[in-house]
Amino acid sequence: MENERIRHLRKEILKISQEEFGKKLGVTKVAISMIESGDRGVTDQMRLAICNVYHVNEQWLRTGEGDMFMPDPKDELEALKRKYNLTSGAIRAIEKFCTLDLKSQSIILKYMESVVDAMREDDTSSEKVRENVAESVRSYAHKDPRSEMSDQEIHNRALEYEDQLRIEKNLTDASSPSRRTKKEA
Repeated sequence: MENERIRHLRKEILKISQEEFGKKLGVTKVAISMIESGDRGVTDQMRLAICNVYHVNEQWLRTGEGDMFMPDPKDELEALKRKYNLTSGAIRAIEKFCTLDLKSQSIILKYMESVVDAMREDDTSSEKVRENVAESVRSYAHKDPRSEMSDQEIHNRALEYEDQLRIEKNLTDASSPSRRTKKEA
């Protein structure tokens, strides 16, 4: 049963007290005691917290099947590298992206979506975007590859790109008769 697996995880594997286990999950030792004894069911929120905080495999927690712990993120990145033939720089970028807060991730994803959208268009503005992105990549390629950008540098760079794309899009929209017609319709 799930409550028994939680007790086993905490007591036998992690070898920590109910208080310490609960503290990392944001609950009291009484709450953990009630879950382990079966007096309280495991909520989806609690299950998710246990899986995230202690890197537990949700399937194992629910059913007892599969590995107890999730694979090491480094192993997963290595698998991605092999599967997609990624460079070490690409892996560092993915790893760095994954450590950003959700707001910064969102900004970068919006930027990437706008780049993809611009590249789909068959006009001069998309060519300018491609050139600007290529120039940016070249400028970073000349940096020492062992140096890493800080979260703030990544955030600032994404904001610069987003502003640049917005300006270019506005210029293109203002000069394109077909776009004005669509907007006026």
